[in-house]
Amino acid sequence: MERSGRVEFTIYNEGMGALTIESVNADVPEISVLLANTSVSAGDSTQVVITFHPQAGGTVSGTIDLRTNDPNYETIRLSYTGSVVVVPADPRADFDGNGQIAFGDFLIYVQSFGKSIS
Repeated sequence: MERSGRVEFTIYNEGMGALTIESVNADVPEISVLLANTSVSAGDSTQVVITFHPQAGGTVSGTIDLRTNDPNYETIRLSYTGSVVVVPADPRADFDGNGQIAFGDFLIYVQSFGKSIS
């Protein structure tokens, strides 16, 4: 089972010219940022999707920096903090024994029907 979190938000360009998002940098490698557009016309907006794919449990915090061509807001800094809680897989449903319950476990379960147990 994949553990992830996702946040979506909108950036509005209320300026007179085009807003260009020149770069996006997250300080944690498990964070990915997807921009619908890197150039936003005056009066328009663009969607931003931030996804977090944690590798372990615990507290996580940091920043995401969006660098723009706006002289008043050259860097937009987003701060985040949160907790990752890992719930162990139920060993009765983890048929392949990898510590996760996923589609492969379901396939193993289905394939066992119609077979005699020795």
